[in-house]
Amino acid sequence: MTVVTPSGVEQTGIVHPDARRLLQLWNRWRGAQPIPSRSAMNLQEMGALLPFMMVLERNPVQPLFRLRLAGTALRRFTGRELTGVEFSTLWPEHDRDLVVQALSSTISHLGCHIFLVAGATRSGRQAAFQCVFLPVRVDGRQTVQVLGGLFPLNDPYWFDKHPITSFRLLGGKTLDTEPFGDVEKLVSRA
Repeated sequence: MTVVTPSGVEQTGIVHPDARRLLQLWNRWRGAQPIPSRSAMNLQEMGALLPFMMVLERNPVQPLFRLRLAGTALRRFTGRELTGVEFSTLWPEHDRDLVVQALSSTISHLGCHIFLVAGATRSGRQAAFQCVFLPVRVDGRQTVQVLGGLFPLNDPYWFDKHPITSFRLLGGKTLDTEPFGDVEKLVSRA
C-alpha cells in the first residue's frame, strides 16, 4: 500500500466497519471488472450506509470535484446541504491538493483511497472520521465518478448543535487493487 500522509504520519488501514462493508460491496459489484458500473450498485445492500455516502464528479475543465449527491448524515455533520458544493472548499488550503490528487487518481487511475480525517467546528470541537473514495463507471458513458463515504469514528452529542466547518487530513492510504488491463480505455480524458 502507498501511504498518503500530509504531515508525515503513517496511519492504519480501514478501521470503521462501515468503510470495510462499503469496500466489500464495491468489490462484489465489480466482479471481474476493474470497477463497478452504477447500475451494478444495489442501494438496498447499502442500507444503513446511504446517509454517509456521497457521489463526486470532476469538472471537465478544472481540477475541481463537485458533490453530485450527499447523504443526510453529511448534512447533519456540517449543518448544511452539501449537494452541489465544491468538495475542496471543505478542506484547509494545505490539504486541498492532497484531496484533489486522491480524487483525480480515483478517476484517472481507478485508485481506491482511504483517509483518517478530523472535522472541526468554529468553536474548536473535533470529531474523527474515516473517508473512502472508490471509482464507479457511469453507465453508457466513458466517465468515472467517485463513490465516497464519510464515517464518524465516534458520534458526539454536539453534531446537531455545532456543525463541522472544515475537515483536515490525518493520513491515509491508496488501497492496492488487482491490476487490470488498459485503464485508459475505461476512463474519459474529459
